Amino acid sequence: MDAVGKLCNIKFSHLPSRQACQNIAGEGQVVAKEFVKERVLKRSDGFGLHKDGTTCKKVKILDTSITTSNGESFCLGWSSVSSETGKAIAEEAQTKLEEVVGEVDERGELEELLKKLKYTMSDRAANEKKSNEFLEKWKADTLRKNGDENSQKMHHLFCLAHVLLGFHSYTLNAITKLPTYQSQDYKHPINVLLKYASDLFGPVGDHRGLRPQWEAHCAANNINRLLKVIKTTDSMGFLKFLLKCSIIIKIL
Repeated sequence: MDAVGKLCNIKFSHLPSRQACQNIAGEGQVVAKEFVKERVLKRSDGFGLHKDGTTCKKVKILDTSITTSNGESFCLGWSSVSSETGKAIAEEAQTKLEEVVGEVDERGELEELLKKLKYTMSDRAANEKKSNEFLEKWKADTLRKNGDENSQKMHHLFCLAHVLLGFHSYTLNAITKLPTYQSQDYKHPINVLLKYASDLFGPVGDHRGLRPQWEAHCAANNINRLLKVIKTTDSMGFLKFLLKCSIIIKIL
């Protein structure tokens, strides 16, 4: 409270009680939900649902957020669950969206909200993919119940960073089976090459990486991109990929 007071140039004569703080938090949550609803329903053409899960001190936590067509992002909160199943993830996302509308929905705002739900974003875990199926069904059933038989199908997007991590694990496992490479040393040239290739060309965020520059270079010079997702456990295929990475890194 003192820190907030300094930012707002306000000096408190005394700090509020614990109950007052709880009331402030509760009222703030109501205001926040109304703000998100207004931005989504009245100031955007659609939005995407982002969901992810993690474990902290043996507690499973689910996070839900949305991004509107205007580029605004809002966190809808996070909750702890006993089991991170596809159904639990879908129910958590469903609850968060219903909270945005409110318990009393006399104006059919939930239907309007679901019509604007265009896509989901998550990792490629099986439970996340299963939760997408539950969300698809919930959206279709809710809209059908309100007389809308032509609900638009959602698009499901997936993070490629997890694919890259999995690629490293499977590649390392395949290469260690070759007689010419038996080292688990992280300083080994192949491990170093894998790391730098992932850092340079992997879609890992706005830090490091040359993936946008590489794709722009390929497009400008009519070059087929060399980096593709490998769907084989063939060791020679992995080595060919590594060779391409080493050539690209040397050129850059």
